[in-house]
Formats: sequence, structure tokens, C-alpha cells
Amino acid sequence: MAYTLGLDYGTNSVRCLVVDVSDGSELGTYVFNYPTGSSGIILDAWDHNVARQYPGDYLKGLEVSVQKAIEEAKSYCADFNPFEIIGIGVDTTGSTPLPVDADRMLRWIFLLLAVMSSKGVRFTWLRQDTQPSLETCLRKAAHLL
Repeated sequence: MAYTLGLDYGTNSVRCLVVDVSDGSELGTYVFNYPTGSSGIILDAWDHNVARQYPGDYLKGLEVSVQKAIEEAKSYCADFNPFEIIGIGVDTTGSTPLPVDADRMLRWIFLLLAVMSSKGVRFTWLRQDTQPSLETCLRKAAHLL
């Protein structure tokens, strides 16, 4: 069997979904509501037009939502094995969370992408804005490897 895991980071929560790639059936889902602020939103007392999320909520949301969605998949499908997850998709809005190392650098992601590419994994970047694409940013920063 083969499965994919999807993460959707939104304004108030992160949602996780486990899908069986053979038929598209949903095996497990979980929604982690951000605990910080009001419904996950931290308002700026000096500027009413500014609203933020706490980055720690992104990390906790990743940990909890993936764990819970996998637990649900295991209870729904006796044959489910998380080691058979072959892909992870991430979708974000506005304030995009990007995992970085202790030096606040994305070095690890370049290594991961290089290793995955060498194994035949292909990537597609979907975007809706006019900012430089992540692919362009990664290409420009590839010298960090």
C-alpha cells in the first residue's frame, strides 16, 4: 500500500489528512486549533490591521495533527503502516511557516530536496501570488549546501 499525508496551515488551525493513493480514500484526519491568542490570532494593540499567529503553534500543530491523523488511519484501516507514506503535501495561507535550523537557515531542506530528487521524486510548486516562487528562492539559495 502507499499513502500520502497532507497538511493545510490556515489562519486558525492546521489540518492533517492521510489518503490511500490507490483509491483516494481518506483514512485519517485531524484539526489542531491554534491555542495562542483569540482563535489562534494575536492582535497588535498598536495596529488594528495587523494579526499574527504564534510560530510555536505551527510546530505543535504539525506534531499533534500528524500524530492524531495517523492514529485515526491505524484505527480505520488495519493494514495501515505509516512507513508506507510516500509523499507529504503542505499548503499554507498568508504567513507561511518554513522549518529552519538553529541558525534560522533552510539548509536542511536543500539537502532533503537533493536526496529526494536523486531518488526520482519530482516536485510541483503551486502559488497564487506575484511573489518569487519557492522554487526560484531555493535555486538562488542552493549555494548554502
